[in-house]
This record gives sequence, structure tokens and C-alpha cells, in this order.
Amino acid sequence: MVMRELVLAYRDLGIDPKVWTLKRVIPVGMAVVVLAAVIVMIFPDIFMSGPGLSLLVATILFITLAALLYPYVIRERKKQELDDDLHLFIIRIAVLSLSSSTRSSIFEIASKERTTKHVLKELIKVRKLAKKWNISLPRSLRIVAKQTPSHRFGDFLERMAYAIESDEDPKVFFQNEQEAVMEEFKSRYSTTLDRVEVVREVYISMVSVTMFLNVMLVILSMLVGINHYLLSFLIIFTFIIVEMLLWVVINSVLPNEHIWYDPKPRPLESKFHRDMDISLWVGISGMVLIALIGAFFPIGWSNFILYLAALSTPLMIPGSVMIREEGVIIRRDEAFGAFIRTIGITSESKGGAPSQGLKRIRWHDFGALTEQVKNLYDRLKMRIDSEKAWRLFIKETRSELISQFLNTYQEGIAAGGSPKEVSSLISGHFTTLQSLRKRRYLMADNFAAILYGLTVFISAGMFMIYRVVLEMLERLGDLESSAEAIEGFQSLVLLKDVQGLEIVMLIAIVLVVLIHVAFSADAIRRFKGGHIRTLMLHFPLLLWTGAVSGYLAQWAVSTII
Repeated sequence: MVMRELVLAYRDLGIDPKVWTLKRVIPVGMAVVVLAAVIVMIFPDIFMSGPGLSLLVATILFITLAALLYPYVIRERKKQELDDDLHLFIIRIAVLSLSSSTRSSIFEIASKERTTKHVLKELIKVRKLAKKWNISLPRSLRIVAKQTPSHRFGDFLERMAYAIESDEDPKVFFQNEQEAVMEEFKSRYSTTLDRVEVVREVYISMVSVTMFLNVMLVILSMLVGINHYLLSFLIIFTFIIVEMLLWVVINSVLPNEHIWYDPKPRPLESKFHRDMDISLWVGISGMVLIALIGAFFPIGWSNFILYLAALSTPLMIPGSVMIREEGVIIRRDEAFGAFIRTIGITSESKGGAPSQGLKRIRWHDFGALTEQVKNLYDRLKMRIDSEKAWRLFIKETRSELISQFLNTYQEGIAAGGSPKEVSSLISGHFTTLQSLRKRRYLMADNFAAILYGLTVFISAGMFMIYRVVLEMLERLGDLESSAEAIEGFQSLVLLKDVQGLEIVMLIAIVLVVLIHVAFSADAIRRFKGGHIRTLMLHFPLLLWTGAVSGYLAQWAVSTII
């Protein structure tokens, strides 16, 4: 089964496995070996020993294997994307089936919609087989079903092929499919969130164990004289592995959903975008000013995190703008279900014209969506370009979820569907997805609080270890130089004899904190599905959290000792 998937993965890329091995895997392996040799020559004390050499060999094998299996990884990512888009595609095609359109016209309209772009690529294959090669539609569906990465999408294509052959009513078939697929999606979504909760607990445990191992490594280095450069490398390496595992799980397990709808080209007249540009320039100017001021002061490794925190603080201005707007978008999502249901009912009673329905409801309070509804009515009332008016409405809401379902509503109405039936179907599914997302947002906020707490734990713990070692080095320097006085501290003198030990440990600690801050900031964003610019708020806050907790930990140890 795995070999078949691997062969299909290479076929998707349009390349023979032997050619891939010769042109990609072998060159990557040779480049990694050369790079490893250079690293060994630069840091012989670290990588010529047993543990360091073993880690280096394991890294070489891992990168080479990753190059060999890269097509399979791409296929698995495509499978995840198809699974994430399948429910939206089924909803869209179920809405189209509410009209009097034929099965072929429904399929033709659905295959031109670019919102579910990953499903679209598979449907294009079906169209090519049916039109270019004159293969029947059921057989074309079965051919693509056997080759698609997603088993769920493949099963749907198989069922659709059977429905076409048995001449089943398209409306009945697609209505049954959308109910079954949505139930399966809700179950899978809830299971995924439960699984992420387990991963979160595992991650907390792994960080705790990693901190304990780092303490043990420091103690062992004092007792048996382990190479301290190797010690620093192991500390950094273990934290990179732990943080990478969390990042990979969040990217591979959670559905690829986004809060923001970011159209390209963006609307130049948008007040929000103008405010965002101004705040961004203010933030960048503040960073430049702080960098110029910092150039007149000595910046060492001991206060490097504090310097980065101060330097990135102006970015909190545009970051706060993005976070605030993100909350407004979520409130618009909460109001959209009621809006689309109301406009469908009123449009039905007024003969099916959306502008007439909007005329009656434009003064209703739709919360954060009220202003956009009024603007939509004003544009439709001018009767210049109704399609563009709806596009501008989507751009003003800046919601990915609204953009997906509103496009479906317009398609259903344009195909001849009843506004009341179309809006009722869309409203029900929109409310279901919005409630699932709400649970995800709550989990994301809890997860963010945990990551901030772990930042305190990691930074305070690492700097506490550093301060203890520094105090021991200072006291060893005060010992008498006689053999009798030092004999009992023979293993500890190894610390004293390593040149620049304090700097090596401090650099390792700073890198560990920065790695955790960087991965945590991105994990918070990806967990919630936020905009990339929200990093400009979380990154400085995490840096300040690490800097302050590290300083307080050193102060506490110095006071106690």
C-alpha cells in the first residue's frame, strides 16, 4: 500500500523514481556529507566525539531519506488539502442542485469555481478525460478516484459515478451527500481538536522532561567533565527537536483554515489597509530609532534578549491593529448566518431580487456586519455592477468563511435556485462550521496562554542554571591554588579550565529562548488561523516574557546564594 502511494506520488510530479534519485536524492546526500565534513573541521571538539558524531550521522541519514520521500510528503499534503476542501465542494454542488440545472451543467459550474482550488484540479482531470479523450463521465470519475490522494474524495467520486449510471435524481443524491459529508466533517474536526489537546499535554511534558535533562547534563558535566561545547549543542538540539515536533503537528493535523480573506490586489480605498500601512511604517521607524540608540550602548549576550524585546516593541503597534481587526472579523462571522438567512427569506417574498430584500433589512442590527450590509445595499441600488458590489462586500468583511459561502449563495441564485432554500441550506452549514471554529479559537487562546507560561518556565529555568554555574565558577576562582585544597574539587576544576564557558552557556541559553519564542509565536498564529502579521504582537510579547523572567530568575538565585 505504501509502495503504491509512493509510486503515485512520483507520478503526480511527472518524474521517474530513478531520475529523481539521480537528480535530487544523490546530490542532496553528497551536499549534506560535504557540509557535515566542514562542520567537523570547524568544531572538532563537538562532533568528533561519540554523541556528536552519532547526531551528525543521524542528521545526514534523515535529510537524505527526506529527499527520497519528498514526493510522498507532497502527496500527503495534497490529501490533507483535499479533505479540508471536500465539505465546501459538497455544499456548493448541493446548492447548485437546488436549481433545475442538469447534472452536466451542475458539474460544469462546480468545476469552474476556484474557491476549492484543490478539488478543482481533480475535477479538471475528469473534464479532460471526458471531453478530450471521449471517455464516459462515470468511467472518468472512477479513473480519477483511483489516483486521487484523498480516499474520502475518491469514495465520493465512486458514488457519483454509480449515481450517474443508475440515473438517480441529482437533487436527491447531492442532498444526501452533503448531509453525510457534513456529519463526517464535524466528527473528524472534533476528533482533530481532541487530538491536539492530547498533543498539547504531551508537549508540556516533553518541555518539562527536556528541562530536567538539561539540568542533568549540567550536573554531569561538573561531575565527569563532559565537553561543555558538546553540552551546549545538545541543549540547543533537544529544544529544536521538541519545538519542531509541535510545529509539524499543528501544521499537519489541524485543518488549513484562515480567519482572513486577503484579496489580491487589495482594495486601495480601504480605511483599514491605510491604517495598517501607517501603523506598520510607525513600527518600522520606531525599530530604526531604537537600533540607532542601541548602537551607543554595549550589547552583550547577557542582555541580548532584552535588546531584541526592546527593538521589536514598536511592531506591537501594527500587531495590535491586526489582532483587533481579527476580533471584528470573527464577530462578522457570527452575524453572517442570520444575515444570509434573512436576506433569502425577504428576497423570496419580494420576487427573488436581493436588492429588494436588502431594502427591507438594511436597518436591522447585524452587529459588526451592519456597516457592510448598508454599503452593499447602496451599491446594488445604483444598478451599475451588482457582481462587483457583492465582491466589494466580501472584501470589506475580510472573512475567508464569508467569502466561501457568499460565492456559493450567488452561484445558487444565478443557477435558478430559490433564495429561501439556498439561504437556508447555506445558513445551516455556515452556523455549523462557525461553531466548530469558535471551539478552535477558544482552544487557541488557551494554547497561547500555555506557551506564554512555558516561555517563563524555560527562560527562568535556563537562566537559573546559568547563574548557579556562574556562582560556582566565581567561588572556584577564590579557592587556594594548593593541591590539597583543589583535590576534592578535581571534577569541578574542569569547569574553570574551559575557556569562555560562561559565553558558550549563555549563547546556548539565548538561542534556546529565541527558538522557543519564534516557534511559539508561529504556533499561536497557525493554531488560530490568523494573519501572518499577528506575529508582530506575539513575538515581542514573548520576548519580553522571556527577558523579564530570565532577569528575575538570575536575581533570585544571586540573592539566595
